[in-house]
Amino acid sequence: MRRLLCNAIYWLIEPLLDRLDQRKALQRLEWEELTSEKQD
Repeated sequence: MRRLLCNAIYWLIEPLLDRLDQRKALQRLEWEELTSEKQD
């Protein structure tokens, strides 16, 4: 029963985590572009 509950929670949370990871990746790319522009 507990395992089922954990699976349900994970299934609900996973898409949110994926979205957060994508947002972090985008911010990292933007930051790298900004820092590389400053170096030129």
